[in-house]
Amino acid sequence: MTDWGGTELLSNRFVACGIRVALGGYVAWMARRFYADPLAYFRRWMPQLPEMPWMRSFVRFWAAFCIWGGCFIVATAIATQIFEMHGWIPGALLVLLSVAAAFLLLPPKADEPPPEYPGENSVSRWK
Repeated sequence: MTDWGGTELLSNRFVACGIRVALGGYVAWMARRFYADPLAYFRRWMPQLPEMPWMRSFVRFWAAFCIWGGCFIVATAIATQIFEMHGWIPGALLVLLSVAAAFLLLPPKADEPPPEYPGENSVSRWK
């Protein structure tokens, strides 16, 4: 088997940290969009799906959890790869730091979705 040198590159702690920070940032960024307007994705791709009252809070809860998860990925990557912090106490501090960061990153809740025109359907939105 031929080694293409990628393992040495990916084992570099700064490269590994950069990849994890990019992943965590992407997760938090996408989850912020779901938190701001929880049913926008479903309205676009499944327009016939009935919007039940519990759906908004359900999607918003999981989006907030994903924002926290993205913050935790970033914080853990920096703490373990750059500062070489390991153990229960730094882990607990990272969880609390991630909670604070997620709270600060929560976007304002969007009001009700914009009203559709009577003749508009999901296909005409794309034109």
